[in-house]
Amino acid sequence: MVFLAQLAAGKNVTAALPNFALQVGVIALMVWFFRLEQKVEDRDEAKRQGQNRP
Repeated sequence: MVFLAQLAAGKNVTAALPNFALQVGVIALMVWFFRLEQKVEDRDEAKRQGQNRP
């Protein structure tokens, strides 16, 4: 958020822009990992439910 505020204010744009891009990239990676984890958990849950049925 600090880098976004610096960009919006126009202060030290040459230093703030790469830092902001890195911050956005890390957040995108976290979201991707979270979605991947949810997909694996859903698949495992479906597999477990299929094994429990007679």
